[in-house]
Amino acid sequence: MTAPQKGLVALIGAYERDNFGDLLFLLQTEAYLADHGLETLATSAFEADMTPLLGRRIPAFHRILERQAVDHIWTVGGEVGGATMATAIAALGARHGLHAGRAAAIRTLSGASPQAPAYLARPTAFPRNALASLTLNSVGLAGLSGVPVEDRLVHLAALREADSVIVRDTSSADLLAREGVAHRLAPDLIHTLALTRPQPRRHSDIVLVQASERWIRAVGPQSLARALVSAPDLKTARIRLFLAGTAPGHDSVDAFAAVARHVRALAPATDIELDGSSRDPWQLVNRISEARLWIGQSLHGRIVSAAYGVPRLSLADPKLDAYAATWDEGMPAGVIPTTLGSAVERALSREAARGDEGVGRRLGTLADASMRESIAVMLARTPADRFASRIAGVEDLRRRQVAVLEAAVTRKLSRGLRTAVRRSTGHARRQARMAALRVRSAMPHEGER
Repeated sequence: MTAPQKGLVALIGAYERDNFGDLLFLLQTEAYLADHGLETLATSAFEADMTPLLGRRIPAFHRILERQAVDHIWTVGGEVGGATMATAIAALGARHGLHAGRAAAIRTLSGASPQAPAYLARPTAFPRNALASLTLNSVGLAGLSGVPVEDRLVHLAALREADSVIVRDTSSADLLAREGVAHRLAPDLIHTLALTRPQPRRHSDIVLVQASERWIRAVGPQSLARALVSAPDLKTARIRLFLAGTAPGHDSVDAFAAVARHVRALAPATDIELDGSSRDPWQLVNRISEARLWIGQSLHGRIVSAAYGVPRLSLADPKLDAYAATWDEGMPAGVIPTTLGSAVERALSREAARGDEGVGRRLGTLADASMRESIAVMLARTPADRFASRIAGVEDLRRRQVAVLEAAVTRKLSRGLRTAVRRSTGHARRQARMAALRVRSAMPHEGER
């Protein structure tokens, strides 16, 4: 460990719930920052008791940044683009008996407004931390394109205040390039497990299968079961259904049970059951590293598999497809039930094994270098270095917000004017028709002339 350096880093991420990748982001980021002598404080969108998985409670970052000065703010990773407090609360609804979008509930749990970014802090929005550094690592931002323009301005303003923005896919990089936001493209941080937690490959007949409840419902559990049973390379495998996350909207024991029932009905001899691993993130990493094959919809299931050289294929998902196309083209992605058998054959082929040799370490090395560069930038810059750009950024945001408001008012007035013109024109036409009828009725008929 290097010599201690002064600095408190407020970490922000979606680890207020059980989701494998988000928990790994926190643990791996903490390890890197501790190596640089930095103290960390894990925060999230909402307050949550994560003692069973993380051994601690997680406070809401809005409240922390309003009340406490920190030296650095760091978003640890994930699909943060376009995520607002209103959308993020959906993942906590079942736990708190709340409904997504309820402003009172959001304010109670976080101290923020429903429209505020869920996992992205804009330092100048918090007077005590207006000059704190801001780093975003391993983030996906493509979702910003679907956010209303007034909310997108706030997200982009936060990104412009950042010292470092590291995105993990080309879609996010393209969006930031269009918006003129400085950024770097690098593999996801979790690839660094190949360097920080190396493990030898073990022979195994276990195939891990993972899919979200929504995905299984969309394709039908019987369709997935039929695909698993029909794949020749899975005939003798021990199939284990892997829960990447138990938070609402993620994986479901009931959905997996339905798949297993259909598999047993089609092929009673198939060895299939729910994976009984602990929910501890490192135990889940170990399970993946020991598998013969990974089949899943979890991005970090694929990334951990890549880190340990495990053959892998990804079920169709836009986020996952984009990431695989950027960094991991050698293994199948975009797989649907009807293509599962051929994808399994390809992933387990000798050609795929040759192409995958060294990929885990190469991506891990790139992610490691990016992480260390971000830490160096964070520590090198001072509050004085940020002062002028932060002031200019606030003024720029206000100008953009005024322009959007003016455009909205103009559109409203224009619509109102057009409506008034249409009404006036219609009224005039009606009056003209009535006048014509009156004239016509007053004219003598042919026989009266």
